[in-house]
Amino acid sequence: MKSSEMQSKSKHILELIKYDLTTFFYEDDYEEVYSEEILDTFLIDYKKVLPQKEFGIFDTVVFRVFTEKSNLTGTNHINVILHSEDKEIPTDNTKLLLQKLEELYGPDDNSRSLESDEEKQSLIDGNVVRMWTLDAEHNVYSVRFNYVKGEGAQLQIMFYTNLLKSLGLL
Repeated sequence: MKSSEMQSKSKHILELIKYDLTTFFYEDDYEEVYSEEILDTFLIDYKKVLPQKEFGIFDTVVFRVFTEKSNLTGTNHINVILHSEDKEIPTDNTKLLLQKLEELYGPDDNSRSLESDEEKQSLIDGNVVRMWTLDAEHNVYSVRFNYVKGEGAQLQIMFYTNLLKSLGLL
């Protein structure tokens, strides 16, 4: 492999996403679309329509912010959800996204990859669930992709704030 190819290989999910997800922290054009109080925690969803589709699939982003009443001075836990308003996604787009995720992280937590016949069939059937749990210097975060034909697709970065901490961005 050439050194230019090695340098261009992505190291984390944020390098695959064109939209700068950190704008959530300094732009005010995110719309609050849902809130709920669960025991000692406030949950608030903020949504924004993306300027262009990510991976040819996702057209909105939702930031789910969790705030513990007893920890108001600490860092809030945030999940990021890229969502598709389209209920059916072209197989080629789904396959390309999974290939990129596998190049980045390898097989998922259940050792599934596009190499297996079962996963190839799931892709054709439009029923794909994959998850990668990652430990970046003890800042654990997860990347999860869900697609059910007729229901749409989501790409989630769970514990997004941990990913940002591991990258020195928070």
